[in-house]
Amino acid sequence: MEIRRLLTATLIGVAMVGMTQSKGLAEESEATKAIGQFIESAKARAFHDKIAKKVRWAGAAKLSVMDAIKAATGKVSGDVVEAELQASDGVLVWAVEIVTAEHKLVTVFVDPQSGVVIVGQPLGGAEPSAGGGR
Repeated sequence: MEIRRLLTATLIGVAMVGMTQSKGLAEESEATKAIGQFIESAKARAFHDKIAKKVRWAGAAKLSVMDAIKAATGKVSGDVVEAELQASDGVLVWAVEIVTAEHKLVTVFVDPQSGVVIVGQPLGGAEPSAGGGR
């Protein structure tokens, strides 16, 4: 949705600039300013929509972020680096990213209603040594 709005704003802006090329520099400056204002307004609306969506989601979740982290770290031990409420395939989940002692990043999904935990596949691994060996 946000990308569609920005693309629409860009297309309108390109059309307005094309129209002003035959009208003179003063009008082109006004058109450019109007385009900038339109794009900033579209960005502000998209940001507001994103915030409003997250507020609705938080209101729908029975488990808090702290409860989700506790449930996730009960299944996978390590350092929590991120926890976010998100929609995955149209289903609301807490996504908790944990770095394990083996230096793997694991995303643990927690149902915000029931607390059911699903552990994803580990990603990444230890950094290569400075010696360059494998």
